[in-house]
Amino acid sequence: MTVYELKQFLQTKWTKIREDIFNNEYKLMLVRTAEIPKPNGGTRLLGIHTVLDRLIQQAIEQELNLIYDENFSENSFEFHPGRAAKDRIKKAEDYINKEA
Repeated sequence: MTVYELKQFLQTKWTKIREDIFNNEYKLMLVRTAEIPKPNGGTRLLGIHTVLDRLIQQAIEQELNLIYDENFSENSFEFHPGRAAKDRIKKAEDYINKEA
């Protein structure tokens, strides 16, 4: 299924999918694999989830972020939306300059 076909699919199947999710009965679809060439030779195996599974995972992630985001330390930058390595470096520089 493509991203463009998802809307029509969900119009007929969403009620059952939602019920399965809330009853902890939803099963992820088989992951499609692709081999990606590495710059130095060889390949890396990549697993690609279905469009539906990616949509569900993204929705769950967004809900969990709303719940847990406020509990993260202001010094936590890993895997945190809106925070990057450059922010961590700036925070460390500010701390060093404050102590000097």
